[in-house]
Amino acid sequence: HFYLLNVFRGIGLALFGAVIYTTIINNWFNKKHGLATSIVMGFTGIAGAIGTPIFNSIITNNGWRFGFVVMGIVLLVITLPAAIFPYSFDPAYDNLLPYGMPAVITARFGNTGLGLTKFSINSPKNILI
Repeated sequence: HFYLLNVFRGIGLALFGAVIYTTIINNWFNKKHGLATSIVMGFTGIAGAIGTPIFNSIITNNGWRFGFVVMGIVLLVITLPAAIFPYSFDPAYDNLLPYGMPAVITARFGNTGLGLTKFSINSPKNILI
């Protein structure tokens, strides 16, 4: 059962993880988005490096069933802030500008990011200029 569930987990993480992180970072950072991406991805590596020996010890001392319960609780606690606190995919939705937005674009489009406003996907007016 775990192998079957991990297939779905792996597919979900592949579609959610790095693709979404980098897209959100690129939307919120016009300047130094490479540094922001490095920091975010670095913390995921640190969490894996710290968590692996801890969970290995828990599984060794208490069994794999208890280890999976502890992993589930830890994952719930880690992901809970992202589920509770609202965040937007694009700073234009919050009427904000990305970090490092040039003054020329700000003067031309106002405080709507890269010319995006809240839009409908089917609208032909939603083309980036």
